[in-house]
Amino acid sequence: SINDMMVTAIETAGYKCTGAFSGTEGMLRLETGRYDLVILDLMLPGMHGSEVLKKGKQITDSPFKG
Repeated sequence: SINDMMVTAIETAGYKCTGAFSGTEGMLRLETGRYDLVILDLMLPGMHGSEVLKKGKQITDSPFKG
């Protein structure tokens, strides 16, 4: 999947990466973790990426990149 490829590429570049497979899972990760960068796909199952972006910006100061 694209998610797996992104995680592999980011980790190969030497960064720690946490993948999420749905908007709902992404929100759970944002609520429980601290991230230096959030790379967000808008077409997510469970919760649309635009909703994750809107809610995520309310609960974290992590920068988002779409």
